[in-house]
Amino acid sequence: MLSLIAFPTETTVGDVPQEVIYDLGLVYGPLVFVIYMGTILAISRYRISRTRHLEMLERLSTK
Repeated sequence: MLSLIAFPTETTVGDVPQEVIYDLGLVYGPLVFVIYMGTILAISRYRISRTRHLEMLERLSTK
């Protein structure tokens, strides 16, 4: 991701250009949003009840 925005590697914190920091925000912000939404989608589609959970635990303990 840092190479995508041409983030400098041999520089100090104060020498990073403002445009590079802005570009980092443009890439990082939406990327984090997409990852969170994917996680929420995956969790919301995982259907399990307490009864089903206990059944699984019982089956695992007999193996």
